[in-house]
Amino acid sequence: MYVAGNSLYVKRNGRATDKVSGGGARSPSSTFNGRGLTYAKGGSIYAGSIDGDVNRVASGSNPFPDGGDTASGRRGKVRYVSYERGGKVRYRRLRGFNRIIGNPGTGGHPTAGGGQVMFGSGPFVYLYAVSNNFGKKAPQGFCPAGGNVTQTFPSGRGNYIVFSCSTGGVFLSYVGGA
Repeated sequence: MYVAGNSLYVKRNGRATDKVSGGGARSPSSTFNGRGLTYAKGGSIYAGSIDGDVNRVASGSNPFPDGGDTASGRRGKVRYVSYERGGKVRYRRLRGFNRIIGNPGTGGHPTAGGGQVMFGSGPFVYLYAVSNNFGKKAPQGFCPAGGNVTQTFPSGRGNYIVFSCSTGGVFLSYVGGA
């Protein structure tokens, strides 16, 4: 998946590259197995699969999909999207609820991994763990020597968070799981 000339393209089934969205596509992200995708365009968030079923799911920016549903038949499709709107981190379960889960402050954009949404707010990294359509926010790391979280990145299974701080440095926080 890549953006060229403001259009989003994906390679489907190892064959030729197809245009998914015309001008204005931004912030593309894929699920960990590469089968699901999200992107922003014109103030809206879109999610779907590389096989072609992409739908508008919310208004906002900086979308990031979950790790992808591994259940047979679903083939890594997006289950939920984290994104920003109105200065807040939000979580949208596709075909389900939409929640405000935090304020990213200077903490960069929300990211997702496994069944979690991760974001920085001030000096702390927060994890919003999703379970049975309910979630709980908990701090998972902080910037030593002061400063604010500037970016967050999940590991492939969502069991680690890598984050950077405005005072310098890149840090790793173990959040549990396999």
